[in-house]
Amino acid sequence: MRTQRPLILATLFALSACATAPRSPEAPVATTPAVAAGAPGTNWRAIESDFRTRTADASAQIEGLPDGGLRITIAAGTGFDSGKSHLKPALARTLAGIADGLAAHPTLHAHIVGHTDSVGREGYNMLLSRQRARAVRNHLIALGGIDAARLSAEGKGEREPRVDNDTPENRRLNRRVEIRITAPQ
Repeated sequence: MRTQRPLILATLFALSACATAPRSPEAPVATTPAVAAGAPGTNWRAIESDFRTRTADASAQIEGLPDGGLRITIAAGTGFDSGKSHLKPALARTLAGIADGLAAHPTLHAHIVGHTDSVGREGYNMLLSRQRARAVRNHLIALGGIDAARLSAEGKGEREPRVDNDTPENRRLNRRVEIRITAPQ
């Protein structure tokens, strides 16, 4: 028994050396929406500020998105006559500022989406929303300095309303063009 005691103590000592200390809880990792989406290191706060400056006199609403990127919303009434896809001068001025912003940030892409309210036939609304999105895309290309491969356009018609189409004011809010600015990954 006496010879076993030192052996047992030596074994316990050796095993205790193998034990690991309890892990301290890891500190939470801070995430910054300004650098979250798109290419690593994209400073969305600075880009948003730049686009706001370039479109300061326009009726465009610019918002930073939680996953990174920007959404620029332009009311269709500001940019187009009812039932038409020809750009009004106010929209052309707004798009000039957006084009300048895209030219200043050559890694960014823009996805343009046209939206309508629910008045009229669904097929016509889809066509009109596509035509308006393409008109915006074509105008940005015509302004120069932006590779057409960086721009895409689609129409959603009345499928994605911001609010119910139950009042004239709500229908006005749903008639819009949105430009989503992103950085490729």
